Amino acid sequence: MPKWNHHLRIKELWAERAEDDDAQAKEIAPEVAIRINRLAKQVKDEVVAYELETIAEQFEDVPSTDSPQRAFNYILSDLYDLGDRERIWIG
Repeated sequence: MPKWNHHLRIKELWAERAEDDDAQAKEIAPEVAIRINRLAKQVKDEVVAYELETIAEQFEDVPSTDSPQRAFNYILSDLYDLGDRERIWIG
């Protein structure tokens, strides 16, 4: 069983919602950014903390993009990649 260094709980923000669209991405991206920034402050590795902060900034920008859902999913993919690499459980 994998040993996780950190946990990031974000899936409940969209788990019970039927729609997966631009409106949803605009609504939840700022909260995802807040939670990522909170985690970044707990991470001791400065490089990983910086990467988390960068991803959080990208989520903050989602509501102002031309295609929020596409941007959200693209950034989420980057977050999962970082999580896999740095043992951050995202659920």
